[in-house]
Amino acid sequence: GDGPAATGLALERRTCAGLFGTHDQREGMQAFLEKRDAAFE
Repeated sequence: GDGPAATGLALERRTCAGLFGTHDQREGMQAFLEKRDAAFE
């Protein structure tokens, strides 16, 4: 659809896609798996 929910989901999809593969995303996932605080840059 073209309603507010569809618009929000499209925005979320674009935003998340732009974050994956970044250094901070990898560090966050690694820190989570190692149960430690992330060292974001």
